[in-house]
Amino acid sequence: MIEAASARVAVIGAGWAGCAAAVHLARAGVQVSLYEQARQPGGRARTVSVDGIALDNGQHLLIGAYRATLDLLGIVQDGRTHALFTDLPLTLRPFGAGKGVTFVARSLPAPWHFLGALLTARGLTLRERAALARVMQDVARDDPQAHDEPMRQRFASVPRAVYHGILEPLCLAALNTPPERASARIFGNALRAALGGPEPASRFLLPRAGLGALLPEPAIAFVARHRGEVHLGQRVRALRIDQDLVRVVTTRRIDGFDAVVVAVAPHQVAHLDVESTQNAWAAVRRSASALRHESITTVHLGYTRGAMPAPLARLDDAPGQWVFDGGEREIADERLRLLAVVISASGAHDAWPQQELVRAVDAQLRRLSPALGALRFSRVFAERRATYACTPDLARPRAGRISPRLHLAGDYTHDAYPATLEAAVQSGETAANSVLAEIQTRRTPRLALPA
Repeated sequence: MIEAASARVAVIGAGWAGCAAAVHLARAGVQVSLYEQARQPGGRARTVSVDGIALDNGQHLLIGAYRATLDLLGIVQDGRTHALFTDLPLTLRPFGAGKGVTFVARSLPAPWHFLGALLTARGLTLRERAALARVMQDVARDDPQAHDEPMRQRFASVPRAVYHGILEPLCLAALNTPPERASARIFGNALRAALGGPEPASRFLLPRAGLGALLPEPAIAFVARHRGEVHLGQRVRALRIDQDLVRVVTTRRIDGFDAVVVAVAPHQVAHLDVESTQNAWAAVRRSASALRHESITTVHLGYTRGAMPAPLARLDDAPGQWVFDGGEREIADERLRLLAVVISASGAHDAWPQQELVRAVDAQLRRLSPALGALRFSRVFAERRATYACTPDLARPRAGRISPRLHLAGDYTHDAYPATLEAAVQSGETAANSVLAEIQTRRTPRLALPA
């Protein structure tokens, strides 16, 4: 039997799923080699330097129900999780003069946190508040195995103000898929996680530092401290898996391992050459290739002055859907208020030139908040394959053991959650546990092979 301390495992991909798998394996005593083709870790949730300014490629919101993610952060951040976030109740609030529903959960034990939000909500009549309460009751009673359908169809009878003011923005935020094609079942799972449990589960957690400093950077430091190796800017070209060994072929060398965790984005699965005595990888490639993608576009704007009603606010979808307060930043020797506007799914804006998109978002913010100062800075991150379209009855591969020595992780492998950071982290932990279970039952020679 191979002990964890003598095992060597490769993790391909240093996104949040790969980082989670690597940390859990390293913590168990496994010698981990983490490979990432990009120069910085984090995958689709990373920090990028733009002219010396650190910006996140997208704005990611965590909630208190993301226990696996918070536990992982506690490991790599030495238990300082609370200091990492601005913690506020679940909040839907229009930006500036924008019309819409204001819905703020109360800091009360469940279910009073939700009932308190109903009583104090603005923009909803008594009949509409009662309808929202019925929606939550219906979602709580939903059978997870029942027929799935598009979210818009599932809630077709809900009053317009409830649908457009609360359900639609929550669907876009959680599933990054327009309601007309989003899975009602997966949306129900996300809604129950946020509002169906204890009050802390519903709270919004906004990272105070960049996404890189939140998990990817401390994760690779954790792996390095635990006898591991981190290979950034090194693409894995192929995996050769036989009865005794996994050979990882990169652009620089070939190394041998007891097992491998593949934690790359679904569109990258098809480009990874996996040679194995099993044919299970072919099924993974077919499932991943069948997924359709949704874009997420983030427009960072720097103003000489500006104000936010809350750390995040709802926009009117013309074209931005959410705006995050990035605080004051020193940019080009000027103190600017940084606002990050997010468009959470694919649409006509994907074809716009970046400067046209900046002008449209700037005009949108000024229409809602005329007191904004001069625009001095802009940067657009357009992730065309940021996530997969979370549609009804979507077939996805499962995280964990695919075949002997080959294990899988990634947000798209979680069948109950959409493509969230929590889904990625849970999948990484599942893959790590399947590796540990496997290496406890095998006796395998390990080799380091020269290039």
